Amino acid sequence: MQEEYLNVIFLELLKIYGFSVSHEMISNIIDAILDELNEWRNRHLKMCYAFTFANCM
Repeated sequence: MQEEYLNVIFLELLKIYGFSVSHEMISNIIDAILDELNEWRNRHLKMCYAFTFANCM
């Protein structure tokens, strides 16, 4: 994984959750889910999806 992406993920985790994770750990997690992510990205999409819109103003 490119170092710049690891830095972005590292900084976002630090900013949002307040903890740091090593670049190696981030890379290991990404490697572990990459196949499943690619499968999800390439899934067959339905022609129509149901949704609910709620206006709470």
